[in-house]
Amino acid sequence: PVKIGEIPEASETYTYFYAGYPYMNEHQVIMGETTIGNQRELRTGEGLLYIETLQILGLQRAKTAREAVQVMGALAEEYGYIDGGECLTVGDPNELWFFEVMPPGAFQTGAIWAAVRIPEGHVGVSANRSRIGRIDPNDPENYMFSSNVFDVAIENGWWDPNGEDPFLFYEAYGPSTAMGSRRREWRVLSWAAPSLKLDPYASRFPFTVKAERPITIQDMIDRKSVV
Repeated sequence: PVKIGEIPEASETYTYFYAGYPYMNEHQVIMGETTIGNQRELRTGEGLLYIETLQILGLQRAKTAREAVQVMGALAEEYGYIDGGECLTVGDPNELWFFEVMPPGAFQTGAIWAAVRIPEGHVGVSANRSRIGRIDPNDPENYMFSSNVFDVAIENGWWDPNGEDPFLFYEAYGPSTAMGSRRREWRVLSWAAPSLKLDPYASRFPFTVKAERPITIQDMIDRKSVV
């Protein structure tokens, strides 16, 4: 192997992974991964970090889901993210976040990322396309994002800050109308909140829905309850 760079070691950790998509550390921070893609113009070969590496570094350094998002976002911006668009569901016993990260553009080193907290009692789903829409800069309790998240969209003509349309992360960086993603989103959200009667042919669905009944571990094990 050819050495391409260095990142300072964690001061203390019991979490060392040498496999793809590591999922949990000793502090009950847990992650799930799904590839979501990105605009072709964002591809770059400048940087050190693939999504698996970013997960390893986050799990070695974080004691909460919020801290994991902050650590991974900061490292991706500093050392460069060179993988494709990815969504990590990052949780702990108290909070759950969607963290979406993408490369910064040709010949650029850094990353574009955003994270949104899933409200208490709500269900979210990520099925191979970006799910983060609006970002509220005035609500750091529920939103986190990279310093360039608006600028790159403006520079590439993917969002006009003077236009009528609000900034939507998925519209700027990962637009997709794939039926395979839409139908899976619909199935999970309509299963959690059937009274909403969500249209299975809709192009977009709510970011999360409030669960209309307690969802148990057995529900997650019982495949028939979802599919």
